[in-house]
Parts: sequence; structure tokens; C-alpha cells
Amino acid sequence: MSLFSLSRSVARGAAIAAVFMAVVAAGFWVAPQPAEAARADDAFLARMDGQWRGNGRVRPSPTAGRERVSCRMDASWNASGKRLKMNMKCKGVDVEFSSSGFLVALSRPNVYEGQWRAGGGIGQASVAGRRRGNSLTLTLTSRDPKSGESVRSTVVIRLGNGRITNIVRSVDPDTNRRFEVLSLTLRKR
Repeated sequence: MSLFSLSRSVARGAAIAAVFMAVVAAGFWVAPQPAEAARADDAFLARMDGQWRGNGRVRPSPTAGRERVSCRMDASWNASGKRLKMNMKCKGVDVEFSSSGFLVALSRPNVYEGQWRAGGGIGQASVAGRRRGNSLTLTLTSRDPKSGESVRSTVVIRLGNGRITNIVRSVDPDTNRRFEVLSLTLRKR
């Protein structure tokens, strides 16, 4: 399977989302004040700074089998720009993909936005989402490289026991069937 054939389904959020699935940091913040909320959101992203490694499974279409992948992510926090920059590479037997992007915490509590870019004809996606406790739910919106149609995928990221677990769900454009594209667990090195 080539990256291009994988990208049709995975590009709709999976490969791109793989990195964002690793964007969770620890902590529960209960109804913080606005200034406290901004600090909590910055701290959430700052905890992602560093190198992460892990394994998971990718499924390029609802009918395809799952393939094991090994992934690594390098993330760097810029406190003055309030931006978390990330680069991710994943590799399996028949699939390999890389992506990069950034997330910023907005002035509204628990709200994040960013951009993501992946190779292999996948292109760029906008990212928006909310944090609730130790979970971050992101929506990735991109354009299908073939049809030009808007495509959305959902990434749910959770942190616990020193690791990040990520699940990416997308909709197959041919069948309108929702399926789990990627599941991944990363640990900080």
C-alpha cells in the first residue's frame, strides 16, 4: 500500500490527526478565573514539550485491516508565542507518514486552535477544539485532494498514567461509514 492510497482515508484526518492525538497534558482545572484559565491552558500545552515515542494501529478504510505503526513526536513549547509546535513520524510495514503543525490556547478558557500539514498529497488542515480536564477533543478540517470537498475528522486525546492515548475517527467518503482510523499510545522520553 502506498502513502498516496493510504492518504485518501488517512488524510481525512488520520495521518494529520496522529500528531494532534498527542497533544494532551495532565491536570484537571475546575472553573478557573479568566487569568487562571489562560495560565492553565498554557501549562497544558507546555507539558507537551519534549520527545514522545509510542505504538498504535492505523486503518486506512473501514474495510481494511489494522496495521501496527511506531510513532515519534517532537514537540516544543514557545511560552512567549503561546504556541506548541509539533513534528510527527509514523511507520509500519506497508505505511509511513509524517506531519507537523502547531496549537495555541486562545483567550477563551479551554479553547485551542491551530494548523496541521502532512505530506503525500494530504495538505493542510485547520484544527479547533476544547479541553475538559485531562481530555482534548479536536476537529480537523481539510480538503480532499481529489474531490476538493471539505472533510472532517475527530481526535480524542487523553492523558493518564504517564502516557497519552489518542483515537482518530473519520468518515469514509465513499460509504459515509464512520470508523476508527488510528489509535495510538505515546510515552515521554
